[in-house]
Amino acid sequence: IEAVTGVQTCALPIYAGRIIDNLGSKRAVLIGLAGCGLSGVFMLLAAWFSSLPALSLGSLLIGRLVLGSAESLVGSGAIGWGIGRVGAANTAKVISWNGIASYGALAVGAPLGVLLVSHLGLWSMGVSILLLSAVGLLLAWRKEPAPIVAGVRLPFMNVRSKSVV
Repeated sequence: IEAVTGVQTCALPIYAGRIIDNLGSKRAVLIGLAGCGLSGVFMLLAAWFSSLPALSLGSLLIGRLVLGSAESLVGSGAIGWGIGRVGAANTAKVISWNGIASYGALAVGAPLGVLLVSHLGLWSMGVSILLLSAVGLLLAWRKEPAPIVAGVRLPFMNVRSKSVV
C-alpha cells in the first residue's frame, strides 16, 4: 500500500514534523504509539469481518493508512526525542540506534507475524499489535520529555527544493 499510496514516504512526515515541532517529540511518539494500537483494532475488525471480504479489505487498508501515520510520528519523534535528551553532538548515535531498533524489529517481527497468523489467524496479529503498542505507551509515558526547540521553521517546499539539487 505504501508504494501505491505514497502515504509513508510523502505527505505524512511533513505533518509528523509539524507535530514534533509544536507539541514535542515525546507527545508525537505517544500519539504515534496510540495510532499503532488503533491499526491493531482495524486488523481485529478485518479478522472479525472475514466473511465480508470488501469490509475486511477496507478495514485492512484503513489500518495501514493509520499505521503509516503512526510510523512517521514514532520514527521521527524518537529521533528528535533522543537528540533532545543526549544533545546534538550524539546525533549519529541516536540515528544509528534508532535504525538498529527499527530494522531489528522488522527482522524479528515479520517472521513472528507470519507464524502467528498461519497458526492462530489474523486476529492474533491484531492482538499482538495492541499489546505491543500498550507496552510501548507505558514505557514511553514514564520517560522525561526533551525540550521543544523554538525557532523559525523553513517551509517544507524550501527544504525539499534545496535537497533535490
